[in-house]
Amino acid sequence: MVSTRCALFRSLVLLGAVSVLGAQDTEAPAPAPAPAPAPPSISRAPQPSPLERKQAEKTIRKVFRSQYAKKGADDRRKLAKDLLDEASKATSNNATLFELLSQACEVAARVGDLETALAAIDRLDAAFRIDRLTRIEETLGEAPRPRSLAGAATLHDAWQAAVDSALADDHYKAATRIAAAAHKAIRKTRDKVLINAAKERQDLVEAIAAQHEKITPFLRRLLDSPDDESARGEVAEFLCLYKREWGSGLDAATKGAPSGLREAAELDLEKPKKAAGQVAVGTAWADLADDYEDIPRVSCHMRAVLWLEQAVPTLDQITRADVVQRLAKIYKETPSLRPIVGIDRLRTLVLERRSRTRWWESKWQARPLDIMTLSRSGDALRVKNTIPSSGLALLSEKTPLNGDFSASLDVYGGKTLGLVSSNLRDVKLEVKLAKGWQRIRVDRQDGKIVFLINGRQVTPQKGSRWTPTIPQNLGGFFFVSLGSGQECRLRNFELRADLEAKDENALEDWWKRLRGDGDDDDDRRGRGRSGRSGRNDS
Repeated sequence: MVSTRCALFRSLVLLGAVSVLGAQDTEAPAPAPAPAPAPPSISRAPQPSPLERKQAEKTIRKVFRSQYAKKGADDRRKLAKDLLDEASKATSNNATLFELLSQACEVAARVGDLETALAAIDRLDAAFRIDRLTRIEETLGEAPRPRSLAGAATLHDAWQAAVDSALADDHYKAATRIAAAAHKAIRKTRDKVLINAAKERQDLVEAIAAQHEKITPFLRRLLDSPDDESARGEVAEFLCLYKREWGSGLDAATKGAPSGLREAAELDLEKPKKAAGQVAVGTAWADLADDYEDIPRVSCHMRAVLWLEQAVPTLDQITRADVVQRLAKIYKETPSLRPIVGIDRLRTLVLERRSRTRWWESKWQARPLDIMTLSRSGDALRVKNTIPSSGLALLSEKTPLNGDFSASLDVYGGKTLGLVSSNLRDVKLEVKLAKGWQRIRVDRQDGKIVFLINGRQVTPQKGSRWTPTIPQNLGGFFFVSLGSGQECRLRNFELRADLEAKDENALEDWWKRLRGDGDDDDDRRGRGRSGRSGRNDS
């Protein structure tokens, strides 16, 4: 027979509250029996001794002697990648593997190659018992000040991913420390947009940490009184409106939140596909925002925007006008809900012609975004086509658009906007851009693609290179085209696919994490780095 204490903890697991006690607690109550045994974890080796590492480093430097002698930035980047590749080869010597990955991380970080440095840390964390979060913090702290907007964006995203890891594991002190370090590092870039974003994130993390301290007594009260309505409500509000862990928070809200939050959560979890249902969910969150201030109010608006924006393209004109007006009011109150243009998500496409006559063999070739001239204009990204001998270039999103999607942005300048085919050979759909700021929206729902400019539907232009009708199976990439010497400004760019289905294992995963299932040690320090985007809106 299951003990009363175990039954109590099962109740708390269903609420989703136990996990937010965090890894910082010194005493953990006895866990309930798992419904099924956890899969065996991959054992991680202890770190080699300093003497073993020193000997391994000596061997590595001898093998790569010629590459270590080269001091150029490109040479150092190549060395870091070569060291990482060498670590991929089978080796029975843990000291050699550890030092290869450590050297790859160190060399890459010093020349600003954060992708390689973080990849090396991921490999280290998979094979050895390291303090992953601290290692990332130290590595980012050693990175040089970026000299370009693209480099600054990469550094910002890497820092925020580290903050996400700390929050996901309920390490609030670490999250606060890293968020402060991130703001300090981003200030050196002098990119005001990123500096403001880092400061806002630091303030948010500090508020989350402070709120966690406040709800800890309620969490402990639930151990004795699992039906305590006030305690349940406090925990649900923390998960949803402060921490924004929607997967577990919405489920917790349906089991003990105040009526307004509970009703909004219940509607949200239904994941409606029709526009009318999406408007109902968005309106519920927007109305709920009136009951809160500060961070909880912004969280409600965040969820309202998620649903209302998704509904816009398929609404009738009257309802659409009402929804657009409501969205404009939310954005005016909280401009930070407008997404920053993610430089790391954009690229340049340049048309490569193999023959003047065989035009069908032409293909758009991908190039780094900073091949163009980049600058900031207020909160907008300014891009100018200064590519030598380039008559036309496409400013393209990297995400392939197969299936339903919604893409929106504000654009000033530019030549045209449209979709280029998946094989980068042909522009399929295209609309001309007029003068002044224009709010662009491109949606695909049920196989149909709709272009909206300033809320009005437009028809893609026809031509010898363009498809006259919208194909049902279109796949490709979203772009803005720029003629030679032409520039455009972008802001509020966002690309959203279908909402993800509810994660049925969210609460169980939290429970396993609290007990330490699936891990071979007790360090639990920021494992499982989240995506580079700091957003968590689905």
